[in-house]
Amino acid sequence: MKNDRKVALLQQGMRIREARRAKNLTQTELGILCGYSECSTIHKIEKGLQDIPVSKEARLCRALDITSDHLRGVTIADKQMISYGSLLVLLE
Repeated sequence: MKNDRKVALLQQGMRIREARRAKNLTQTELGILCGYSECSTIHKIEKGLQDIPVSKEARLCRALDITSDHLRGVTIADKQMISYGSLLVLLE
């Protein structure tokens, strides 16, 4: 389970780095937009060494013009599976 979490953080970091570069922002600029006082925080997040606090998630998504689903790596297929699973629970 611990390795799954590490992989998820690395993948999340890659999505953030990709979105940041697409917006032509430096790590420092993104950190300022998100309200981080340490310029190394975005670096740590992108490397998968640090998770994003819930209190910063919305600001990060706004700064990068991404959804929280994209940030977490949730796809339409995942949502359909969740909806389908809920339907099965309701039918049982």
